[in-house]
Amino acid sequence: MSHVIYEDKSGKKYDLIQPLPEKPVFGEDFNFIYTILKDELPALDTFGAPRKLVFAIGEKEIEVEYDECKGFSFKLEDIGKITAEDLLTLKLYQKGDETNVLWEAVLAGEIKLELKDGDTIVKADSKGNYYVFIEETPSMPKLSAKIKPDGLSGTVKWQLKIEYERPNRKDKDIFPLSNKSLPASNSWDIFKEFENKIIGGKATLTWEWLEKAPQKEFVFYIKGKNPTWDNIKAFVDNAQNIPWFLLRLIKHESKGAKQFEESGILGPNWINIKNTPILGHVPDKPNDWGWGLMQINDKYWKSNYTTKV
Repeated sequence: MSHVIYEDKSGKKYDLIQPLPEKPVFGEDFNFIYTILKDELPALDTFGAPRKLVFAIGEKEIEVEYDECKGFSFKLEDIGKITAEDLLTLKLYQKGDETNVLWEAVLAGEIKLELKDGDTIVKADSKGNYYVFIEETPSMPKLSAKIKPDGLSGTVKWQLKIEYERPNRKDKDIFPLSNKSLPASNSWDIFKEFENKIIGGKATLTWEWLEKAPQKEFVFYIKGKNPTWDNIKAFVDNAQNIPWFLLRLIKHESKGAKQFEESGILGPNWINIKNTPILGHVPDKPNDWGWGLMQINDKYWKSNYTTKV
């Protein structure tokens, strides 16, 4: 094979035989130029039909022509059912012998999800789990998601499900209720979907690219940071008609004025209670549960305080 060149949507060309580290920018079409030379020695006679070589992406095949410089193009709608990895790999093989790949070029690395909290990429801990945190103020983490590498065309469908299970709790929230469709080159601003809600638990982010690659999931966990005592005191001081003993009551009922557990283990399971709402109960009433600051049934410490007062 003399050469195989990929031309991206901007007109820039990339040599796939001796590739550079820079990767192409994808468009709706995949355009290639190639030259494959015949052997100088005649080929042996074959049994059955003559040997045919094809280039392929996914299920779409284009037959090879020899000697002359040729061009061919794949269109996304013609490729058929694919995986994300198929779409990023150009293969050369003999027709009918697809498992024996003679040559292939990876046009880009595996498509991956990038989750950010503000400007920070969310990375796994030493056990492979991903965590983000409700801030002290309180506010939800400023989450956004994008598929990589950059420059992908087509559409991505997004949805986020958040679940929280503990005794007397089985919460589930979905953002949005219908899938969010955005260009693949865009980030999804998840934070805007929360509006004024404060929600934690197991978060499952689902995404589907081009409606051809299978739907994928990315699981992470939303935990909580405790408000400072100054936060709580300032909020109480600005309230009206409060009893003189209220700050003492808050400390007494909430493990020293805590919304979230500071003991235990930070982990993905429901029994891993660190950074989850404190669970209390009323004496002599084992079924009367309370959560967080002042043991009210809310995940939002300011709501807890307002409900109690």
